[in-house]
Amino acid sequence: MTKEQFKKYFKSLRVLIIISFFVFVASFIMGVFLAKASPEIAEDFFEELKKIIEPMLGLSSIYQFLFIFFKNSFTMFIIIFSGFFFGIFPIFALYFNGHILGTIFFLSQGEIPFIVFLKAILPHGIIEIPALILAAAIGLDLGKHVIRKLVLGKEINFKERFFLAGEVFLKILIPFLIMAALIESFLVPRLLGIN
Repeated sequence: MTKEQFKKYFKSLRVLIIISFFVFVASFIMGVFLAKASPEIAEDFFEELKKIIEPMLGLSSIYQFLFIFFKNSFTMFIIIFSGFFFGIFPIFALYFNGHILGTIFFLSQGEIPFIVFLKAILPHGIIEIPALILAAAIGLDLGKHVIRKLVLGKEINFKERFFLAGEVFLKILIPFLIMAALIESFLVPRLLGIN
C-alpha cells in the first residue's frame, strides 16, 4: 500500500470509525446502567470473568504475553473479516466489549476500587480500544461493500478491499496489539501488585 493509498483508505473509513466509536461508547453506557439496574447479575458476571482470568495469572509474564497477543490478534482478525457477513459481528464485538467495560466500571464504584480499575484497564486499554474500533470499522467497511454488491448491484473490487484490510491488520493492528499485550502482561501486574 502506497502512502496515498493508505491516506485514501483511511479517509474512506473515517465515518465508520466515528460510528464504531459511538457504538462502543453507547454500549459502555448501557453496560453501566444495566449493571446499576441489576447489580447482582453484574457481580455474578464479574465472578465468572475472574474464573476465566485467574488461571492466566499463574502463567509467567512471557506466556501471558503470548496468550493475550494471540487471543487479541485472532479476535481482531475475526472482527475484520467476519465483516463480509454484512458487518453484523463487528457491531456485536463493539457492543460486547463496551458492555463488559461498562459493567466493570460500575463495579469499580463499589466492589473494585476505582484506582484498581484504572490500573487494570487504562495502560493497555488506550491501545486496545482504538485498535478494536479500527478493526470494527474495517469490518463494517467490508460489510458495506458486500451490501453494495449484493443488494445494490454495484461493481465492487472485493480483492482490493480485502488486501487493504489485511495490510492494515498486519502493519498497524498487529504492532498495536504487541504493545498492548506487553503492557498488560508485564506492566499491569506490577501496577496491581500481583508480580
